[in-house]
Amino acid sequence: MSADAVTPAELDIVLARWLRDTERLAANRLLLTFAPEAAPALCELAARMRDGMTVHLEDGQVLLEVTAPDLCDGLLEQLVVRAETADLRTLQRHRAA
Repeated sequence: MSADAVTPAELDIVLARWLRDTERLAANRLLLTFAPEAAPALCELAARMRDGMTVHLEDGQVLLEVTAPDLCDGLLEQLVVRAETADLRTLQRHRAA
């Protein structure tokens, strides 16, 4: 793993703090909607991920579009599950610390 790779814990923090909604746009595309405060963190994560993530600002919300290659079947579904349970994992980490 490279030094600038996004860790699951970093992703969980962003998801737990600012995620508002998830929407499947197509079999290989997912749209995550975040509070505007997430913009700096999402731009940094998208820059570190390099491919497959696009960040937009629309109607006072930050939209993160994730596109997965056809070879990564199930990746977006895993991301949806991770998004929907991020607050639980983050809470568990804080309690353990």
